[in-house]
Amino acid sequence: MLSNKIYPQNPLSQNTEDLACQVLSLLIQRGETLATAESCTAGLIVAALGRIPGASKSLLGGLVTYTEDLKQSLLGVKAQSLASYGVVSEEVAGEMVMGLKDRLKPDLALSVTGLAGPGGGTEILAVGTVCFGLAYKDKIETWTSHFAGDRRQVQNAACQEALAKAVHILKHV
Repeated sequence: MLSNKIYPQNPLSQNTEDLACQVLSLLIQRGETLATAESCTAGLIVAALGRIPGASKSLLGGLVTYTEDLKQSLLGVKAQSLASYGVVSEEVAGEMVMGLKDRLKPDLALSVTGLAGPGGGTEILAVGTVCFGLAYKDKIETWTSHFAGDRRQVQNAACQEALAKAVHILKHV
């Protein structure tokens, strides 16, 4: 089920670098690790984290899984889920994050799959729709957001949202 959350071009008050610094700082303080599984963001989240000095203390890495085949072979996403729900769905984002957690064993796992555009949208699934997954400790969460703007703006907004959610979880769990 899609949420009605629609964000403008810059959905967050903090920039990506600030959010990445906060995520890494919180993880390093706890001695914990992070990994990402990204599709529509094409590695922007792991890149934002990797630009921060000292990232290697917590950042395990990231998988960019654009194709359904890679989602299945590297993350264990079920073919039936892809067929039933589509690649841009909370179900697939959830399977991506769980597969990442199972395979790379991070303390915090983030996944993102969506339609960054400019094409690919339908009446049912609009360009700018992004589904996220997060797994931390015993908490697993999936959600959907809708972002306005061109491809780059959608990708950047999705990156910021994933990092902001990670900060929130790390501060409140």
